[in-house]
Amino acid sequence: ALEPTETLSVKPAAFHAAELIIGHWRAVSASLGDLVVKVYYAKKQFVWEVLVEGIKRKLEINFNDISGLATSFNTGADMQAVTVEVRKRPKFFVEVNPQPKKNTQWHPCADFTDGAATTFRRHTIKS
Repeated sequence: ALEPTETLSVKPAAFHAAELIIGHWRAVSASLGDLVVKVYYAKKQFVWEVLVEGIKRKLEINFNDISGLATSFNTGADMQAVTVEVRKRPKFFVEVNPQPKKNTQWHPCADFTDGAATTFRRHTIKS
C-alpha cells in the first residue's frame, strides 16, 4: 500500500508490439516504435500509439472502461497476445507539431481506425 507521502510514477510502462487488431482494422509494426502499448498506472489507462506516415496517433482506454482481459502464450511461455474488451469507445488523439526530443503534444481527433474502434469492443495486441 502507498503511504500518504508516496505517489505513483508518472512514467508509463511501455511495450513494443507487432500488431494491433480492432475488428477489420489492423496496424502492423514495420519497425521498432511504430506500435507502442503504454500503461499509465497513475492515470489508470492503457494507450495504443500508432505511427502513421510519420505522425503518431493514439487511443486511450480508461481502466474503468475495460470489461475483460485475456492473454495467450506460445509454447515458450512468452506472451503472444493480449485482448482487451472495452465497454465504450476509446478517446482518439493525433500528434501535433512533432519535434525531436520534445514532449509529444496531442489534440483530440476522429476515429482513425476506419470506425473499427468505435464499433468493435475487442482490441488485440500481438507481440
